[in-house]
Amino acid sequence: MHSIIETSDSAFPAFWKELLENDPLQNPLYLQQREGASSPVGLVKTEPEFEDRSFLIVARDAPVFGCSLTTHKDDSGGTYMGHFGMEASTHVNRTAIANPSNNFEPQSICLLQEHITRLMEEVKPHSVDYLDPVSCGIMSPVTQVLLERGATPTVQKAQLIDLSLSEYALARNISKSYRGLIHWGRRNLQFEILSASNIEETRGESTDGFLQSALHLASQRFKNYLGYEGLLRKGSAFLVRANYQGEATTNALFVHNHKTCHYLTSSTTAVVPHRPILHSMIWHAMLHGKRLGCNRFDLASSTPPGFDGGEFCIEADRFGGLSHTRLKLRLIQ
Repeated sequence: MHSIIETSDSAFPAFWKELLENDPLQNPLYLQQREGASSPVGLVKTEPEFEDRSFLIVARDAPVFGCSLTTHKDDSGGTYMGHFGMEASTHVNRTAIANPSNNFEPQSICLLQEHITRLMEEVKPHSVDYLDPVSCGIMSPVTQVLLERGATPTVQKAQLIDLSLSEYALARNISKSYRGLIHWGRRNLQFEILSASNIEETRGESTDGFLQSALHLASQRFKNYLGYEGLLRKGSAFLVRANYQGEATTNALFVHNHKTCHYLTSSTTAVVPHRPILHSMIWHAMLHGKRLGCNRFDLASSTPPGFDGGEFCIEADRFGGLSHTRLKLRLIQ
């Protein structure tokens, strides 16, 4: 017996929790525990209002698929479909995979596709942004629906780094040139971690300025997703701050769920050394994530908004780990 469970159903929280525990990618941007009826921890509702249309596909009393999905009116007055300003995304229950293959039951796939199609016909969104996590090495059935409607795909490459390895093994997996940049950072930069445990103790003009700068850049990169300070205060995110010659110079923002640590974005002042900074900050964050109990570090190649590259450009594959490809899809109707 297959069924659709939506957020208004009393059974949704328990099924959602089970899904999160068994999702193979554990993306902390989506897999935060829910607070109240519909908002993940750290998210705040801002104008325009978001309507949570997340749902689950359940078979034989176990979740198979889940979809993080909201709608709201965009600046042009059209309806936007995503997830609190980010891309909508799907999650899978790895225990529901039909053995011995890595395929899901056709009925679960059909029900997922039928429901997302029905939602799109009901909502009639002007635009849709969707992130296909390519879980278990297979493309999401939602991707097929969007491609058939004319969505444009973009490939996103990432590295999944195993933090259960020793610090020595993690360092040996990093390319020689990147290890050199990390060693330079160790010699010339001083690092601080700002998190729920010390954010109030370190408040001041410098900290407040960098905090707001990092959060502002994050909200620009993930439009309307304005709950990062909430995530910091609830212990689901941390900032790595680099000081150079006694001056605070750069912040990098990371989120985590004590399983996966995920790099978001960076902010900087105009006074920075003309040497790579972000590499050693990411290494510092990897070690901090390991101390937090995370067993995976999710790193995508990135250049922060407003930068052309140089000292802030990273090639994720040079940090070691396993390569992973995701798909971002955008549909304009």
